[in-house]
Amino acid sequence: MPTPLHESNIDFDFPDGWTVSRYDQWAFYRNHFQNPGDRKAVDFLVIEDDDGACWLVEVKDFTMKDHIREKGPLFSIVAAKVRDTLAGLEPASAGALGDEKGLAGRARSCGTVRVAFHCEQPLHPSRLFRNVPSRADLQQKLRQLVGDVDPKLRVVD
Repeated sequence: MPTPLHESNIDFDFPDGWTVSRYDQWAFYRNHFQNPGDRKAVDFLVIEDDDGACWLVEVKDFTMKDHIREKGPLFSIVAAKVRDTLAGLEPASAGALGDEKGLAGRARSCGTVRVAFHCEQPLHPSRLFRNVPSRADLQQKLRQLVGDVDPKLRVVD
């Protein structure tokens, strides 16, 4: 049975055997890593099967009228979340407790790190809300910033 998760008004299903965790909700991140320097985190940490890739998944839903406006360009914000999440996995693998410690260790031992940015955009853009760049523009700019982590990163909606 797939593992379901809900984020930003969107439901996600992951295949059986995949480990899925809400990294931005980890106690270690919130208590030890979030405050210094205003570090950020991706929404999901996903590990494929036992020997698969580690996915860093960020989700934004710009179809909601009450969405939060981010400070700075969207691609820079997502890149910072990827960078800070990767930086947080090492100390978490040594200092976190319970499942978080084990998941951080498993994520660090994955041979491949993949990045996915799920960006829901409105069908009809509003003049009141900020314009979200096209999926192709986001993907190109993100590759410039995190292409060394995942040259095949995905921007989807």
